[in-house]
Amino acid sequence: MVQAPSGNARSGHIDLVLRTMREDDLPQLLAIEDESFQTPWTVEAFRQELQTPGAWARVAADGEGHLIGYLVCRLLFDVWHVLDLAVSPTYRGCGVARLLLEELLHVAASSGDDVTLEVRPSNAAALALYRGLGFVERGRRPGYYDDTQEDALIITLDIAKWGRA
Repeated sequence: MVQAPSGNARSGHIDLVLRTMREDDLPQLLAIEDESFQTPWTVEAFRQELQTPGAWARVAADGEGHLIGYLVCRLLFDVWHVLDLAVSPTYRGCGVARLLLEELLHVAASSGDDVTLEVRPSNAAALALYRGLGFVERGRRPGYYDDTQEDALIITLDIAKWGRA
């Protein structure tokens, strides 16, 4: 359960369901993706990930089935790579991204695999979330983002240290 934003038609606590992403989720996912990123993924990119061995894709839905967030990642060489994570602007700051990530971290902990991702240095909210979970900066990819030429921070969570940070 998460606290919905006040002043919203869905204000108060909402039941949240985390489940596997499906092809029929794509229209709702694309709407969130378009609201979240300057260079959003295409429907083809989502479809490809859903069909890729080692991919793990989850959605967060409210009690009525409306999607409010999602996480797409892939296990490569014993490391989980977070490829896409977004939450509907209406529900940002309510803990949805944290719940999605914590579900991944439980999966990673069960197999002992670390988790890594790239994030814009300008994305203060995401950085606060990741650092709060124990992610640390491991490097930088200069000019990584085509739209702004902004660098990407490479951050990693040593799963053996998760929960002790």
